[in-house]
Amino acid sequence: MLSEGSGYVWWRPLVGTSEGVMLLLLFVACLGVLVVLLRGSYRLHHRKVRGEMDVEQAKKEKSTDGERATITIEFVMVLPVLLFIVLLLVQVMQLMVGNLFVHYAAYNATRCAVTYLPVDAREAGGGDRNWMMLNQEFRRPKYDAIKRAAAMSLVSVSGKWTEDMATVGVDVDGFVAGLKEHYELLGRPVPVWVERMAGERLRYAAANTRIEMLEMVSMDEEGRVFELVEDDFYQAGVREAVTVRVVHRLNLSVPYVRGLFADGRFEEEGAVGAYALVQAHVSLTNEGIDPALPERPSIQRRNYWGRDWDYGRYYP
Repeated sequence: MLSEGSGYVWWRPLVGTSEGVMLLLLFVACLGVLVVLLRGSYRLHHRKVRGEMDVEQAKKEKSTDGERATITIEFVMVLPVLLFIVLLLVQVMQLMVGNLFVHYAAYNATRCAVTYLPVDAREAGGGDRNWMMLNQEFRRPKYDAIKRAAAMSLVSVSGKWTEDMATVGVDVDGFVAGLKEHYELLGRPVPVWVERMAGERLRYAAANTRIEMLEMVSMDEEGRVFELVEDDFYQAGVREAVTVRVVHRLNLSVPYVRGLFADGRFEEEGAVGAYALVQAHVSLTNEGIDPALPERPSIQRRNYWGRDWDYGRYYP
């Protein structure tokens, strides 16, 4: 069951694993050391300003040497803590941006579903109108199109996924060729990242993203409650709400601090690093209106102006 508004909970990996608890305690300890060091530095500076140091030249020189040594020690002790805080802020920012992109991908996937689900794809093996195959053992062009819509939305926040790691089921070469043609039509040089990074990021997005169809089972004071569709197919009624959930393994690229937020590590051969599971779902109204008209009336009707109704405009 999934309640509305559920998504990535940033603090769950901190308290859900022993590694997260240890890293959290280490972070609190580093903050305590930083407070003590800052307080000691302030007291030394305050004593210097008030002129409590000896006025003799020899003692001044000795004091200056002592201050230099103290500053060096403080710098060595404080630098790792400051570096840890900076890396932590960068990783938190990356998670926030990734969460926004996953919600954006959920909207695009749902938008693709409500527009492509009504298509009659029986000739292509995709099923009748408002019907979609979910079983991987059969052809499912509608499902694959919805997944591609989500994957394309997550390229910007994806990591590296080489060609020999997995078959992702997307036209990576076509994607890279399209980007090149785009810049060529604009009369601009093709950036280096198009050739080096675009294909790997699209492979990552396709290999680490899955979509799930949800059905609303109840509605209470806290919001709507959804249930995962576990059948081999999915069917939606005309003007019925279609809900798609996107689950993405968001790449955590910041070293040393990614363990605080990691839900797991990549087990695929050649993959390095950790990831956080981020999910989002969006509901939109199905656009699958049945185009079939009722039988042609046998009685001739007249319009407001007294003229016979022209049925030929609507019926062959």
